[in-house]
Amino acid sequence: MKALGLLLVTVCFLVGAFLTSLDPRTLAWSGFLPLLLVGMIGVYLIKRAEHLEARHEGVMEDNLKVLRESLENLVAELDTLVAKKDDIPVYEARFEIDHRLRNDLRAFAEARYTLAHRYSLAAFAEVMSPFAAGERYVNRVWSASADGYIDEVHQYLDKAKGQFHEALDALSRWRSGEAL
Repeated sequence: MKALGLLLVTVCFLVGAFLTSLDPRTLAWSGFLPLLLVGMIGVYLIKRAEHLEARHEGVMEDNLKVLRESLENLVAELDTLVAKKDDIPVYEARFEIDHRLRNDLRAFAEARYTLAHRYSLAAFAEVMSPFAAGERYVNRVWSASADGYIDEVHQYLDKAKGQFHEALDALSRWRSGEAL
């Protein structure tokens, strides 16, 4: 279904581009409007296929595993960074963040919509609010490291750690059914 949708959108785009290039002063709307309609059907088919893929039980189970593992890794790495924050040179903190957190942040962000599909929008909001705050604090640590502000690096590492712990707790509650 997705391939058909992509094919429809591509063909309609190319034919539409050809029709508009025939005469630059006028547009043959009688040929253009049906193409627009078929292209919209193609977009609908693509979106419908993506919707079905996202709600497939195997995909959701895989994504739930990714969410749990990446959040646990983030918490463990931040615990480590906070424990040895006095030993990390201020200008090196951003490289530690890139090395330790980037992959898990990306993996979690890519799988995040499974929370809404599996549980609810309330679950999505309850987990994503502290996750997003933690991510912002990590970004703040990165910027403070680049600027050389050691107190701010330490302060926002602690804040990020707290937010990711809160996100992990919320995810655990939803997975265990306590939050339902």
